[in-house]
Amino acid sequence: MDYVDAQQSVGLPSREGIALIEEALCAIGPAEAVLRCRLLGGLGRSLILVGEEDRAAMVTREARTMAERLGDQRGLLEVLRNEFLSLAPPSVSEFDHRRQLLHQLYQVSEAEGHAADLQYAYSLGAAKFLEMADHDDFQAAVRRLAELVNTTQSSIMRWQALCAQSMEAILHGEYPLAERKAEEAVSSSPDTTVGSVSGIYGMQMFTIRREQGRLAEIAPLVKRFISERSEEAIWRPGLMLIASDLGFHEQARTHFEAMAQSDFALPMDAKRAITLTYLAEVCAGLGDSLRAEKLYELLLPYRDLAILAGPATLCCGAGAHYLGLLSATMSDWDSAETHFKASLAMNERLKAWPRLADTRFEYARMLLARDRKGDSVLAAELRSMAIAAAERMGMGGLLHRRARLAVSK
Repeated sequence: MDYVDAQQSVGLPSREGIALIEEALCAIGPAEAVLRCRLLGGLGRSLILVGEEDRAAMVTREARTMAERLGDQRGLLEVLRNEFLSLAPPSVSEFDHRRQLLHQLYQVSEAEGHAADLQYAYSLGAAKFLEMADHDDFQAAVRRLAELVNTTQSSIMRWQALCAQSMEAILHGEYPLAERKAEEAVSSSPDTTVGSVSGIYGMQMFTIRREQGRLAEIAPLVKRFISERSEEAIWRPGLMLIASDLGFHEQARTHFEAMAQSDFALPMDAKRAITLTYLAEVCAGLGDSLRAEKLYELLLPYRDLAILAGPATLCCGAGAHYLGLLSATMSDWDSAETHFKASLAMNERLKAWPRLADTRFEYARMLLARDRKGDSVLAAELRSMAIAAAERMGMGGLLHRRARLAVSK
C-alpha cells in the first residue's frame, strides 16, 4: 500500500498499483479482516483515480460495510474520503447524501483526533458545502480550520486556513480583507515556489483585481505566467478575460478561436468548471452564438452547483449565471431567464453579493434585448440594484462594463 499511496499522492495512480492491491487481497487470509478492509478502500480510491468509477463504487461499498462491521474507524475514514474523489459534478438529488457523508467524515476525523485528518476533513467540507450553496456549513468549516491552526501551530494548516478566509472575503465582496488574507497566506507558507501556493495566490489576486477593475495592472504578469507554464490552461481563458474586459476584442477572439479548435476539450480536473465559466464570459462578450451552444452543453452539468476553483481557492457563484449568459448569447430568452432567476436565488443563499450584482446586471441586459412588455421596467430595477451594489463594494469591473456598454449604444 505504501507504493500505491505514494503514486496517488503525486497524482500518478496506475494499473500497476491496482494490480498490486488485487494481488495482496488474494494473498491475505480470512482472519486479516481489517487489512482486507483497508486494501479494499485503497483499491476503491485507485479505481476512481483511473476512471473506473462504477467498479470503484462497488468496491467502496464493500469496504464501508466491512469498516462499519469491524468498527475500524481508520478504514471508515479512508472510505469516506473516497466518496468525494470523483470529479464528475453531482446532481441536486445527491446533495442530502453528500451532506450526511460530510458530517460523518467530521465525526470520524474528530474521534481519531489527528491534525492531518481534521485539516483534510474541514477543507474538503468547506469546498463541498460551498459547492451546494450551504453557506452556514461553509463558514463553520472555515472557522474550524482557523481553530485548528491555534491548536496545532501548523504552517501548512495556517496557509490553508488563510486561503479559505481570502476565498470567503472574495465571495462576500470584501476585497481589502481578501487581499490582506491572500498576502498573509502566501507569506505564511514555508515554500512560496510550490505550485499550489503561487497558483492559489495568483487566482485570488487575479479575481480581486478583476472585480476592482484593475486588470490592466496584472496583464503582463499573466502573460509571463502563461509563457513559462503553458500547461496551466486556466490562465489562457484568464488572458482572454483581460482582453475582453479591457475592450480588446480582437485579441480575445484570437485566443478564444485557438481554444475552440479542439471543441473546448478540457480535462476532467479541478480546473474544468472555472475554465468553462471564463470561456462562457468571453463567448458572451464576443456574441458568438455558435460556440455558445457547445459551451452551454459542457456547462449544463454544473447548473445546480456553485462553481469552485479547487478547495480554499475561489468561488465564482452560481453555475446557472454562466448558463444564462450563454442562453442570452443564443437569444434563447426563456432559458436565459430561467437560469438567471436560479442564479439570483443561489447567489443570495451564498451571500455572494458581487455575483448577485453580476447576475442582476446581465439579467437586465437580457431583458432589454428581449424587449417584451414589462421587460424594461424590471431591467431598470435590476440594473439600479446592481450598480448600487457595485459602487458600495468597489466593483470597478462592473462599473467599467456599464460605461463601455453605454458608449457602444
